[in-house]
Amino acid sequence: MFLSILTRLVDSGITSKGGRSSVSLARSGGMQPSKTVLGSGFPLFYRVLAMEILRNTLRDAQLLHQLYAQFDGDSNADTDAEDCHVIADVLKAVGKVAAERPELRVSNSDGIPGAQAVGGLASESESLDSKQVGAHNCSLRTEMHKLLDKHEPPLMPEPYLAYLAFTALLGVADGLAEHVLPLCTQNVACSAPATNLAPGSVLSSSLTLTDTRVLTAKQLLLRSWPVLLSVYTFYLVVRLDDLLFGQIMDTMQKLVQVSGAFELNEARNGFLLLLCRSCLPQAAIADHERQLQQGHRATLSPVDELEDGAEPKVHALPLVTTSLSGVTFTMNTRQIECLRAVVACAQYLASVLGPMWYPVLVTLQQAEELLYQSHGRLQSGPANANTAAKTGSQPTGRRASVSGQSVPAVASDDKQLLSSDLARIRTDYARLLGFVRTCGGDAIMWTVRALCVLGTDLSNAPPDVELQSEEAAMRATASIIHRRLSAVLNRPTFAIDQLRAFAVSNVDVLVGATGTDDQGAWRASTRHLLATATHPHAPAPMRTQACSAVSDIVLAAMDLVSQADSGSDTVSQQFIDSVLSGEAQVCVLTPLLQMMNGTAGDGYANGARFVDVSKLTLDTVHMLLQSSGRSIMRAWSVVFDIIHTVLDTPQATGAAGTESRQPGYLMRCVFPCLQLICSDYLEDLPPHCLRRCIECLALFGRQNEDLNIALTAIGQAWAVCDFLQGLQTTVSDGGKVELV
Repeated sequence: MFLSILTRLVDSGITSKGGRSSVSLARSGGMQPSKTVLGSGFPLFYRVLAMEILRNTLRDAQLLHQLYAQFDGDSNADTDAEDCHVIADVLKAVGKVAAERPELRVSNSDGIPGAQAVGGLASESESLDSKQVGAHNCSLRTEMHKLLDKHEPPLMPEPYLAYLAFTALLGVADGLAEHVLPLCTQNVACSAPATNLAPGSVLSSSLTLTDTRVLTAKQLLLRSWPVLLSVYTFYLVVRLDDLLFGQIMDTMQKLVQVSGAFELNEARNGFLLLLCRSCLPQAAIADHERQLQQGHRATLSPVDELEDGAEPKVHALPLVTTSLSGVTFTMNTRQIECLRAVVACAQYLASVLGPMWYPVLVTLQQAEELLYQSHGRLQSGPANANTAAKTGSQPTGRRASVSGQSVPAVASDDKQLLSSDLARIRTDYARLLGFVRTCGGDAIMWTVRALCVLGTDLSNAPPDVELQSEEAAMRATASIIHRRLSAVLNRPTFAIDQLRAFAVSNVDVLVGATGTDDQGAWRASTRHLLATATHPHAPAPMRTQACSAVSDIVLAAMDLVSQADSGSDTVSQQFIDSVLSGEAQVCVLTPLLQMMNGTAGDGYANGARFVDVSKLTLDTVHMLLQSSGRSIMRAWSVVFDIIHTVLDTPQATGAAGTESRQPGYLMRCVFPCLQLICSDYLEDLPPHCLRRCIECLALFGRQNEDLNIALTAIGQAWAVCDFLQGLQTTVSDGGKVELV
C-alpha cells in the first residue's frame, strides 16, 4: 500500500484542473520553489519526497529483490492479477518522471552530444540543452526528507526530480548486475597475435538458475528492461557531466551482459543496438553520402548504368568510393567511449551474440572508416558530433571539403594525440577478434559470417547460397543503421582485412587442426573471398585485396600442413591423418584453382578471370612450392590443374574488361612454377602427376608466344628424361614405371 501511494505521488501523468501537466507548471527557469501546486492538489515537494524514498529503495539491490519476490515474483507474464505488479508500476512511474523534461535533450543531436556546447560553457541564461546535467547542478546539498523540520521547503534545481528518477534507475541496473555477473564471468587470455594484451572477461557457461536471487533478477529484468531502454534512449542525447555519462556507459554495458547471460535476446539486442546507433553521427553521414551519390550517378560507368525505366535499388547503391575528399565531421570523444562499450559487450558475449555480430561489425567498420577519413580528428572539449568540424583533410594529403573548398590543417600535436586514440581503437578491434577464438566454434562461425555479409555489402558480390537464412537474420538486426559511410578504396577495406587477419590467426581451427570436424568457417570465408575476387562488377581494388587474402590464408594453412607432416604435437591426430591421405592439401589448394578458373564454388554463377587475380594466384603457387612443396604429396593434381588453366585458356581479361597486357603474360608467370617442380620435386610426384608434368612441358615447348620459354621447356624435358633414366624402381613388372 505504501509503495502504491508513493507511485501515485510521483506519477507525472496526473494533470491539473486547467489541463496543464506538472511539467509545464514547473518550468519557470532557474531554481524552483518546491511548494508549486500540481495536479490533484499535490505540492511539488510531495513528489520530491516520494521520489527520494523510491530512489533509496531502488538503489538497495537486496531490498529491491526482496520486494519484487514478495509482490511481483509469483506472477507470470500472462497473469492479470491486480496485486502482482507493484514494483513494475514503481519502475514505470519512475521512468516517466525521468523522461518528463524533453527540454533537457540536445536539439538536433546527432548521436551522443559532446561534453559541452559549441563555444564553451553555457551561461545561466542559456537553455537547459546547452548545459551539462549532473550532480553539480541537479541535486540538493541535503536531501529534502532530511529537511522536514524547516518552515519552508528549500529551492531546488529544475531537473532535480528527473535527476532523482534517472539515478534511481541507474541503481536498478547496478543492482541487477551486482549478484548475476560474478556468477557467470570468467577471465581468459586473449589469443590475438599481440602477446602484450591483458586477459579479459567473457561469459562462461556456468550460470545456473537454481539460485532464488538469480531467478528474481531475471524476472525483474524481464519486466523492467523496456522502461530502462526508453530512459537510456532519452538520456543518451542529454548533455551530461563526465561522472553521469560514465555511469550510463557502465550500467548499459552491464545490462547488455546480464541480458545475454539470461538469454533475454530481445533485451540484449535492444540495449546493444542503442549503443551501436549512438556511436555514429548518422545525420552527418547521410548528408555526406547524398552528395557522394549524386556525383556517382553523374559518372556511372557503362557496366553500372541502369536500364531504361529501371528504378535504382537501395541495396544496389555503392558502399565504396574512390573519392579522395575527406569528410568534414568526425566522432566526438563520448561517441568513442560508447564505441568502446560496444566492443566490450561484444567481447563478453562473443559466444552467444549470433546474428548480432553483424550490426556490431557494421558499427566498428563505420567508426573506423569515419576516423580514417577524418584522419583521426576526434572532437574534444567544445566539439559536438552534429556540428561540422572546422578542419578537414584528404587521405592523399590534399586538403578539401566535400564541396571542394580548402580548409585549414590540424596542429601536429593534436594529430599525434588523436592518432594514438585511433590506434587504441584498432587495438580494441584486434583484441575483440582475439577473444572470439576462446569462445568456441559458434563464435568463430558467426564472426566469419558477419564479415562475409559486410564484405558483400561493399563489393556487391553475390551472397553465399549456403548462408541465405543466416544472412537474412543478420540483416534484420542492422535496420537501425540507415545510411553508411562509403569506404575509400585507397587501402584494404575493413571487411576483407579483418577476415584475412582473423582467418590467418585461426587457420588451425578453420581447417580442423584442433580436432574439430566442422569446416564451415573455412568454406564460408574462402567462398566469399573467391566470389569477390571473381565477380565481374566488384571494384578492382577489392578484387585484388580478396585475392591477396586468399593467398595469405592458403599459405598459412599450408604451413600448418607442413607442421603436421613433420609430426608436430600442436595439431590433432585427425588432422595428421587427413594430411597423410592428401585430403587436407586438396582442401587447402582448391581455392587457388577456383580463383584461376573464375569460380567461387557450388551455388555461385561463373565469374570472370582477371589478369591481376591470375598473376597473384600464380605468385602464391610459386611461393607455396618454395616453402611447402614437400608437403603437397597427394595434391599435386591440383597444382597441375592450375598450370593447365593457363595453357588451355591463355587469354584473360584485364581489370576493366580489356584483353590482357600482352601475349604470353600469364604463361611467363606460370612457367617458373613448372621449372621449380622439375628441378626440386620430381621424386615427390606420383606416376600420374609425372606424366602430367611431361605433358605440360610439351605444351610449353610447342607454344609460339614466347621463344625463350619454349627452349627452356625443351631443356627441362631432357632433364626429366635423365631423371626417368636414372630412376630405380622395385616394381614387379620388369622394372618399368607405368605413367598413367
